[in-house]
Amino acid sequence: MRKPSPPPQWLPKEERAWIARHQAALEEIVVALQREREWPDPVALERDLRSHGTKIGLLAAANSIPPLLGRRESDPQHVVLTLFGLACVPAAAPILKSYVATLRLALARFDKPKTTAILTRADIQDHLRLDDAAMDVLSRVILLPGNPFLAGGQHPVDSGEYAIDERIVNYERITTVDALISKLADQRVAQSAPAALTQRPMKPAARESEGSPAITAGVWVLGIGANAYALVTAPLPVAVGVLSASLTAVPLHRRLQGTSPSYVATVAVVGLFSRCTHMGPQKYRDTPRAK
Repeated sequence: MRKPSPPPQWLPKEERAWIARHQAALEEIVVALQREREWPDPVALERDLRSHGTKIGLLAAANSIPPLLGRRESDPQHVVLTLFGLACVPAAAPILKSYVATLRLALARFDKPKTTAILTRADIQDHLRLDDAAMDVLSRVILLPGNPFLAGGQHPVDSGEYAIDERIVNYERITTVDALISKLADQRVAQSAPAALTQRPMKPAARESEGSPAITAGVWVLGIGANAYALVTAPLPVAVGVLSASLTAVPLHRRLQGTSPSYVATVAVVGLFSRCTHMGPQKYRDTPRAK
């Protein structure tokens, strides 16, 4: 088995890492597509490869393939590659070249208003001089969902007719496979940009929401000092009240995320609890004792 080709550098990091592990599986999928004239059943392909001593983890690849590169279908059982996935396999170059030639033929048909905006299988096969096997393979790729210039996925592979989508005018300058892949990649980035701009902002990091470190430290020192002073000088009920207030203020301070209101609320809660617990002892001390 020859050494797999390195993953294209234009892919995102995660997809490049996946291809580095499963390049051989991608190549076998393309070989099977060209041999069988349809997207292969991953289980059947895995069994066939293993029977010949080839153990490349094709099922693992089919089950983990990133959506940018392909997908596994369950009804019927197929593993399908996207245009980006095909572009990662040198053996798929003739398929993609025919794909671009079909795009050019569709544009020429669209630019003739007196002609129906439809391409037939015969039109494509005659223009590209493809045999039946190559045309079957090209049809599978043309009918991939998201076809940018034909009504991909809306017709059976053997229907013989493909409706030309109005989006074809956006690909007028596309004449090579590299240009097509670059165009599709730019569109993908552009489509994801609005979502990134309109999504709700993430919550600030914890470090940014804790307020001033100096103020926070000061609050803790003040609280510890108040509790210590109360334990030494105040009656037991008052000391218990101050401690209770402090324990109540800690989660309140954290819940308000260290903002200015949290410090005000902390002081208010401490004062309220201390006053309530101090009223009883103070009244007891002020009341004359019976002789």
